[in-house]
Amino acid sequence: SLSPLIGQVRWLILVYLIMAAFIHAGIWTAIIYREERYSFFAGGAKYFLKCLSLGVLNMLLLLVISAIIWLPFLSRFGYWMEHLPSEAPLLWGIIGLGILWSIACIFLFIGSAYGRILIIRDQLSVFKGFKKGLVFSVKKTFKLMPALFVVFLLLAFLYLMHGFVDDSPILSTTIGIFLLFGVQQAIVWVKIALRISTYKYLLDKAPLQPITNEQ
Repeated sequence: SLSPLIGQVRWLILVYLIMAAFIHAGIWTAIIYREERYSFFAGGAKYFLKCLSLGVLNMLLLLVISAIIWLPFLSRFGYWMEHLPSEAPLLWGIIGLGILWSIACIFLFIGSAYGRILIIRDQLSVFKGFKKGLVFSVKKTFKLMPALFVVFLLLAFLYLMHGFVDDSPILSTTIGIFLLFGVQQAIVWVKIALRISTYKYLLDKAPLQPITNEQ
């Protein structure tokens, strides 16, 4: 029964990687070179393949880290369910591993963000930029985490608001449908603004651009 779902997820991941590569490349180019016109579309086209390759590397690394964190626990989960006196240790184990996995995801998010900065701003190769981004993420993850946590809370609030608006019976009328459309567009705009603000914040904390002979 899971086969159709697995097949859909496979294509969904492929589409996401392709779309995200262009969008991320365009946003980062527009933020880094904000004085240039049409930098979003130009950057999305110019750095598409590099950002796509970086996204694939990031996804593979996430799969490896997820396997290291979760597989040892899940492989013994059934045995522990039968032999432990209560489910409390398993619950605390899930919570602890969930926190550890979330920190790993934040680490990879910051590393991939700085990897894109180094690729687009400093013209580094994909592997070298991703490697330096991860090294910089090791130094900055815990310092940047409070600000990213605030952004996460704002996004969670927006999703809750979106779900509340969608389920409201008041918006089932004709006028309500137009009102719902306006509210949805406002929420999308705020989410995009939060994403750009987060990227700008990370850019301000990025390592300085190396000085070359031409400069």
